[in-house]
Amino acid sequence: MEDHDIKVFRAFEESLLTSEVRRSPDRLMSLIAEDFVEFGSSGRIFDRQDVIDAAGALPDISTPLQDFTATSLSPTTVLVTYRSTTRQLGGKTQDALRSSVWMMSDHDWHLIFHQGTRVPSSE
Repeated sequence: MEDHDIKVFRAFEESLLTSEVRRSPDRLMSLIAEDFVEFGSSGRIFDRQDVIDAAGALPDISTPLQDFTATSLSPTTVLVTYRSTTRQLGGKTQDALRSSVWMMSDHDWHLIFHQGTRVPSSE
């Protein structure tokens, strides 16, 4: 995958972590596919509406994202992986390994799958 493509997917992922996008159902709906599925780091399974309903209450995730990669699986499908750090109440941090699958449909990229797996903090 070319460098500029990696930057595009990093920008998509980072935008989903901003308060501006998280608090905007319209922005979320434009990025998240209708048949989206997430396996959360909590062990829960979420769909698109769950994410939109909970978006304003999600914890802040630090950027830049660490160990970011984007791998083309087909001309219309990209796998993104990275490590994130979430600031918890009381100032503690929680790291997670994350993976996302982005698919091209209707000439736009949409997030179709996401998974977060908690790992010991690197701090």
